Amino acid sequence: MTMAAGDRWGVVCRLRSPPTGSEGACVVSVGGSHTLNLQSLLRPRTFFVGHAVDSSVGSAELFERIGGPGAIARVLAGEDAFVVACGQAGTGKTKAMLGEDGLVRMACERLLSSDIDHSSVRVAITFAELCAEDVRDLLSPAAAKAAAVTDAAASAVARHADAPVVIFDARDGSARLGGLTQMACREGALVRQLVLAAQARRQPGAHFVVTISLEPAVDEQQGGSPRAPAPRLVLADLASAPHPLHAPGAQQQQRASGPALRALLDVVLALGQATTERSARKRARLLDAARVHADSPLLLRLIAPALRGQAACVWLCTLSPLRSDLGGSLRTMRLAAAAAQVDFSRLRSADGARSPPRDEQGLSLIHISEPTRRTPI
Repeated sequence: MTMAAGDRWGVVCRLRSPPTGSEGACVVSVGGSHTLNLQSLLRPRTFFVGHAVDSSVGSAELFERIGGPGAIARVLAGEDAFVVACGQAGTGKTKAMLGEDGLVRMACERLLSSDIDHSSVRVAITFAELCAEDVRDLLSPAAAKAAAVTDAAASAVARHADAPVVIFDARDGSARLGGLTQMACREGALVRQLVLAAQARRQPGAHFVVTISLEPAVDEQQGGSPRAPAPRLVLADLASAPHPLHAPGAQQQQRASGPALRALLDVVLALGQATTERSARKRARLLDAARVHADSPLLLRLIAPALRGQAACVWLCTLSPLRSDLGGSLRTMRLAAAAAQVDFSRLRSADGARSPPRDEQGLSLIHISEPTRRTPI
């Protein structure tokens, strides 16, 4: 499922293969290219989820299905793009994102092989771990040393190893992470080393955010004028409630990250309902519920451009077919079905002349608008 030029969101659901011998305990199945079936004793249900695949789809095909080439093209054109992976622990989302042939590596390699002037632009990557409002830099100098990167790369890490900070952008009410270690990538081998170093330091039950951006090749901008934000591809691996038997130590960490996930689900559900709502009053109420503002959880502020239709976003939803995982699978299918309904062109048209609500600082909170473009590369 490649994203068309006018699309803002895409949804791909990937169903994990059941363990050998447990086929009889499966209650979720792929019903077609756009549906997932839930076999329930009370009420069988069909979820329309954008695009549904099983685990036989390899990494390269998955990259194409989620619209990876389109996301790369958007970044090269000066736009932001997001890939958000969600699903119950153990369903393969982290492997799909950070595995040997995962989406992070593929995205970096596509950007490195694209037609850009490497003398003036570099492909830079950062890794961050989010737990509630706390941010941890996973590419500190110690991590770079553990990855055995080159001396030049290690010195670059040392120069940029400031404390992580959150930058609130008053222009659109979104947030960016600043002060994180930023590594300039010129080859796929370095990307693999960095992924391994970051994964080794990651704590279970926390969100994982990778930012790949096109930065000026020089640190100092000529003329002293402020540098515009670089176009970026943000890949977020969202932690979910781990199975207590599989990862008992992650429960406390997940309790800190859980509220952000619930808030994200509420926003997506509200946007999906607003898309199909005919009553202007109810639609306005739903859009108010979907707003992202300065007091929203950090996770929502980081992906706010996607939640407002200002940037393209693909949702990669992974789930288990087993009855024992039904609770997590139901939450994932609900989010996928709601996300598949969202149509920002319809919301923008329906919102019409209605002015976006503003908070006490005068920040516009809904922004159903055209994407924000940076300077094209």
